Amino acid sequence: MDPEDAHNLSKLAIKYGIGPKEKKLKANQYGLDPLISLHTNCLGYHFENPIGLAAGFDKDAECMKGIEKLGFGFMEVGSICPQPQPGNPKPRIFRLNSKVSDPDGTIFDTILNRCGFNSKGMEVSDENLTTYRNSYQSLNTFPIGVNLGKNKTSAPESIEDYLIGVRKLAKHADFLVINVSSPNTQHLRSLQEKSSLDTLIEEVSTELKKHKNIPLLIKIAPDLTLDQQRDIASLALKHSIGGIIVSNTTIERPFVSSEQINAIPNGSAGGMSGRPLFNQSTKVLKNMYKLTEGKVTLIGVGGVWDGYDALQKIQAGASLVQVYTAFTAQGPAVVGKIKRELAQLLAEGGYARVSDAVGSKAKFSKLEE
Repeated sequence: MDPEDAHNLSKLAIKYGIGPKEKKLKANQYGLDPLISLHTNCLGYHFENPIGLAAGFDKDAECMKGIEKLGFGFMEVGSICPQPQPGNPKPRIFRLNSKVSDPDGTIFDTILNRCGFNSKGMEVSDENLTTYRNSYQSLNTFPIGVNLGKNKTSAPESIEDYLIGVRKLAKHADFLVINVSSPNTQHLRSLQEKSSLDTLIEEVSTELKKHKNIPLLIKIAPDLTLDQQRDIASLALKHSIGGIIVSNTTIERPFVSSEQINAIPNGSAGGMSGRPLFNQSTKVLKNMYKLTEGKVTLIGVGGVWDGYDALQKIQAGASLVQVYTAFTAQGPAVVGKIKRELAQLLAEGGYARVSDAVGSKAKFSKLEE
C-alpha cells in the first residue's frame, strides 16, 4: 500500500477504536505494576511510561484517546499551522531500506518524507482538542504536547504563526512545542539561528504566560553544527525553557544506497527518519545534555527501534523518548515491546527508575562534532 494511504488508514482505525489495545500485565507477587520502573516525573507531570508518539502521525489532533490505549505514555499532535494547507505534492512519503542491521527483519526501516506541514488548520485542531478535553479532562494521566508550525505562505522571519498558535491552542496543551527544524518548509530551519531563535523564544514565552502556565519546548534538527548547538543550549538556559526535543529528521542520507535515492523523484529533498538517524540524533542529544548541564528536560527521538535504543537515548540525557518510524514499520505491538525491554534493561543495569538512568553515560563524555 502507498505509505501515505497506509498512514491515513491506520490513523482512521485508531480514531474510531478499530484495532488493538494494550494488554495490561498482571501485577507481581507484591501487587505492584511490573513496569513501575517506567513511571517518571518531568515537565511538571507524571508519566506512566516515558515512551511517546512523536509529532507527525496525528497532525490534526484526531485520535489522542486511541493512541493512549495503545500504551504510549504521552504524545505530540501536529505540527499545526494557523491556516489549512495541502502540503507538498504527492507522492511525498517513501519507504526505504538501510544498511543498518535489523534483527527484527523488518523490511522498511527508514522513511523519507517531504510532506510540508499538510494541515487542516488551527480551527479543526481546536475543535478536536476541545472535544477530547471535554471528554477526558478529569483523567489527566496522558500528557499531550501541541506542536506548532507555520504556513508556507508566511514570511520567512515572521513568528506571528507561532503566536497565533499559542493564543488558540495553549489552553488545550500540557506542553507546547515550537517546530523550527522541519526541512520541508522553506527557510524554517533558519529560525534555529541564534538571533532569530532568541527573539522567537522571547516572544512566544511572553505570549504563553498570558494564557497558560505550561512548559515551552523547541524541536531542533540533527544536522546542527556544534557551535549552533552551543547557541541553542545557551538560549535554552537564558530563557529557562521547559525542554528541547532532539531531533527532527535529517537532510543527510546515511546508510541508504544512492540507487534508492536516485529512484525517488527529487530524492535529495525531504527529511529522513528511522534507524539511520539514530547515531546522529543521539550524538546531538548527548551534546545538548552536557551543554545545558542537565538543567533542561530533553526528549530523545530519532531511530528508536527497541528497548535498548530507548535506554541509549535515556543514558544520553533524555528524560522521555519518542518513536514514529518504528511504530509505522513494526505496528502497534512495538509500544509494549519497547516498554517491556526497557524495564528489563533498567533492572539489569541497576536502575530503580527511568530518572536514575538519565544522562548516566553523558555526564563524563566529551562533546562531539
